[in-house]
Formats: sequence, C-alpha cells, structure tokens
Amino acid sequence: MKNNKLITEEIPEDEKRIMKIFNASDYDKIPNSADESMKIYFDFLNKNLVFPIAGTHTQETGPFKSETISVNLNSISELYDDFYGILVEGRNGRKKVAIPLVDFDPDEHATDENLQIIDDYKTWFSNW
Repeated sequence: MKNNKLITEEIPEDEKRIMKIFNASDYDKIPNSADESMKIYFDFLNKNLVFPIAGTHTQETGPFKSETISVNLNSISELYDDFYGILVEGRNGRKKVAIPLVDFDPDEHATDENLQIIDDYKTWFSNW
C-alpha cells in the first residue's frame, strides 16, 4: 500500500491545482461540473483572472464549416450551465460576444497565470 505522499506526487500539477480550488484532499473527490461546483469555479475565476484577455474562438458556421474569430475578453458572464460551462464576455471588433470559456484560446501574449487558470478550467470541465 502506498503512503499519501507517494500518491500525491503521482498526481499531475494541474490536477493538484484543481483539487486546491475545491479544497479536495483526494483526487477522487474532485466534483463534476454540477451547479454547485460550477459556482465554486465561477467564484475562483472571477477572483483570479485578469482582464482583458486576447485570444480566439472557433465557432461553427454550418455543417463541416467553422470560423475562427479574434476575441478580447473583458469579463465573466453571470451565466453558466452544465452543457456550456462558464461563459465569458468580450468583443470581436465592435460586436459583443459571449462564449464558453472552454472554447476560448488565449493568445501567446496572455499572462502565464491566465493561461494556467484557463487551461486548468478546461481540464476540469472536460474531464469531470
């Protein structure tokens, strides 16, 4: 039987950060993306993301067609749900947009902290 230290060392760093957000002492206790856990992640993102964040969003425009647009995020929307997750608001030129954070790709000029926070959210939302 392994001791807790060895088990903890085997957990990837991004999953350790996700565990910390939910105050989970065990990898198996990371909650799925239900309403209560979505609210916890929403509060974490609201406190820790630094706006504006430039990047792109690829959207479907028809069957087997998509378009990638530039987006400058300026806030987190108050809206979130189990299917789309947490939405973020910004602009594509003069047009206002609201997109799922999981579908946003920050550009390489984003701060390392923002990149890490968004990547960790995508990992959690896609896997739990």
